[in-house]
Amino acid sequence: MKMIWWKLVLGTIAVGIVILFWNIYPLWKVTKLEEEAADYMVNGKMVEAEIVLRQALKLAETHWDESNTAPVLISLAIAILFQERWEEAEGYANRALGIFKKACGPTNTSVVNSLMVLANISAGKGRHGKANSYVRQAHSILQGEETHPELSNPAIREALREQVEEWFYRKR
Repeated sequence: MKMIWWKLVLGTIAVGIVILFWNIYPLWKVTKLEEEAADYMVNGKMVEAEIVLRQALKLAETHWDESNTAPVLISLAIAILFQERWEEAEGYANRALGIFKKACGPTNTSVVNSLMVLANISAGKGRHGKANSYVRQAHSILQGEETHPELSNPAIREALREQVEEWFYRKR
């Protein structure tokens, strides 16, 4: 009887380890793929970054809810943006923006970053009015009193403010 009980305990532990690995491995793999893509992007290899980010997105969509896919989507939009494939980049950026707004609230730093990516895409497409609209939205978030706690960090807020205001005042 004692031997059967130990087999049951060991079997339960083994199943637990398998389940834990099944849930953690995709997170680890997506993180590694994002790091690899970031290295490609820093070195100007946007096609390679896109390939890796598509792998990360497929894995993230398979194993996570959509709120966890948004960072991969915005990175993919940026990689495609640099290849001047505006429509495709805009689709990914809009999808990421919608997810960030829903998951993090409308005043999150990720929302501001997504708006700036969309502004760059719109400018690339020659739609400067739309680009300025995105920048005004980002500027408004940074000027607002009701902001996400991340924006209360002075360093983060200042870095985003500089990026947005540089565009905001340059394009007026």
